Amino acid sequence: MKVKNLSGGQELLCVNVDKVYDWVTSQASVNLPGTTITFPAGVADPCAAGTNILDITAEVTVGAVTEVGDRVNRTFIINGAEVTLQRVTIVKSLSIAVTVSALTALGAQITVTGVPIPATVTESYFLCAPEGTAINVSAYDTESSVSGACVAGVGLVVDIAAVICQSIQVTAPVTIELTADFCAPRENIIAACPAPAIPPQCPVVFPTPLA
Repeated sequence: MKVKNLSGGQELLCVNVDKVYDWVTSQASVNLPGTTITFPAGVADPCAAGTNILDITAEVTVGAVTEVGDRVNRTFIINGAEVTLQRVTIVKSLSIAVTVSALTALGAQITVTGVPIPATVTESYFLCAPEGTAINVSAYDTESSVSGACVAGVGLVVDIAAVICQSIQVTAPVTIELTADFCAPRENIIAACPAPAIPPQCPVVFPTPLA
């Protein structure tokens, strides 16, 4: 094979990258009505007598994402062309932490966080996901709303609704050939020393011209 000379600072490269076969974004929802919040031992009880709850918030953390079951082929007609996609089912593990701000009977403001609540979300998508590809899910935004009240003999009972915005990509490692320019470092920025300053004179008083 004859090797051609490349112009400038270019080189023919073989690079290992992940090829994206499909990419969608979606919204996953989770609702946990009537959930009793347990607080760690030693923290103040927001449902103690005389305590007034000021605010309740929830923070959602997305954990492991697992593909379950087999991928099932299904044929669609898209823009007049027949295409076979795969139904992919994924399960996301969530952890939801509820934080309560309250005013005690003595007038002190407290903020306590309950034991994280585990939850799972199962979803199915039709994707271009042939054998040998991997499913990569990343959450890039979460929103949650929570309301609740203290129930006698039970504790704090809340209704939680959360939305997870997620990116779902189907990828596989490939080796590609490309022609690329070499990168070079930029010029270093050096703070220059200022020129020596000459103190100003007082010409009104000195020097005075000789008579």
